[in-house]
Amino acid sequence: MRPVVTVFCAMLLCAAAWAATFPGANAYMAARDAEMAGRNADAIAAYENCAKADPALAGFARVRAALCRARGGDKDGAVAQLRELVNSEDASAWFARGELGTLLYQQGAFAEAIAALQPIIDAPIA
Repeated sequence: MRPVVTVFCAMLLCAAAWAATFPGANAYMAARDAEMAGRNADAIAAYENCAKADPALAGFARVRAALCRARGGDKDGAVAQLRELVNSEDASAWFARGELGTLLYQQGAFAEAIAALQPIIDAPIA
């Protein structure tokens, strides 16, 4: 039983350290909880709060918000939001590109999905 407690405590300490590193981490985690519970509107609001609070997480939070938007029924709005995020200069652009391609594929827009995903496929692995 003692190793389980030790591992659990280590996980809690890591989570606390991670949350302290990113100012928007608590909002991001609240958004993920809302998203997993199917409360898309709450998740979108929390992701937007995260994006405002933390430039390092902003792009990733906005991608997640777009996915919640799609799950809530606004697929066209989600595609438009992801198209904007694909052109950003940070690492979240790759995440947005992958999610855009997936969403387009799910909508049956296969040629657009391939076009969205092609830069990921062509990128060198290094």
